[in-house]
Amino acid sequence: QQENCDSGLILDHPPFKKIEGSAQFGATTDAIYNEALTKTIKNANIAMKHWTDDKFKLYGVVQGDTVKRQEKWLQAMLEVENENNRKFSGWSLSPKPSHDIKQIANHAANFIEAGITDKPIHILQVSGFESLAMSAYVSKFFNAEVTVDSSTFNVGRIYFTYFSPFNFKDKWDFGGRDPVSLKKVACDCPVCSKVEQKHFTYDEWEYRTPPGALISLHNLY
Repeated sequence: QQENCDSGLILDHPPFKKIEGSAQFGATTDAIYNEALTKTIKNANIAMKHWTDDKFKLYGVVQGDTVKRQEKWLQAMLEVENENNRKFSGWSLSPKPSHDIKQIANHAANFIEAGITDKPIHILQVSGFESLAMSAYVSKFFNAEVTVDSSTFNVGRIYFTYFSPFNFKDKWDFGGRDPVSLKKVACDCPVCSKVEQKHFTYDEWEYRTPPGALISLHNLY
């Protein structure tokens, strides 16, 4: 995996009752949270011990549905760094629900208040214009790049609307919603060679995950 990717995340365990099929998940309890954090700490230590390529950027992940839980999770990941005498290359934040701009702000504030503003930040599963605007806004408080992955799969490309990370009130509209016109992708890898237009338009998918999953499979290959 280190040979195939520039960066990657530790294998975190979301602290929610429902952890599959949705970016929103559901309710949690202290017991579920603590069990998930314990599993994530174990996985983070394994990732640290097998991180052998200095060119590969390994990101820590912070979960939690409340400010206190987010703070506790971050402290646990910092302890992983201390135990392994090595720092993560960057951090991934996992706001839930991912469309909640308050959750995005809380996760960002957790790092800003901890003085962690010089490492790359990646906000997971952001969807919707409001969430993208908030992500652009909080990026002003970090000295390193802030990136997102959108479960609204290529929302800027589809709607031709882009936000400015320097002034989040600005955005550029280049037209209305544009139907996907792509017929095939210019790649002959085992994944992309099987991709058809229907895979981009969700015509045969029950959930909206597969297009993003296909990109991930391409990257891993």
